Amino acid sequence: MEEVSFTGPTEVYVWGRKYITFHRCSKCGCVVAWTPRGDYPECAVNARTLEGLDLDTVRVIVEEDASV
Repeated sequence: MEEVSFTGPTEVYVWGRKYITFHRCSKCGCVVAWTPRGDYPECAVNARTLEGLDLDTVRVIVEEDASV
């Protein structure tokens, strides 16, 4: 898995089965990413928060919500 880093302060919270930690911008409140806790093998980044990304060029994959 690639490293995920943040350039500004985030607030974190965990809920559901507690497999992942959600990071949200402490300035605007948007969830910017989630990162694994323990051995969970995945992470995600909210593409809408990436500067310069054309969302029309991104393939969207919807999977079961692992956080419930």
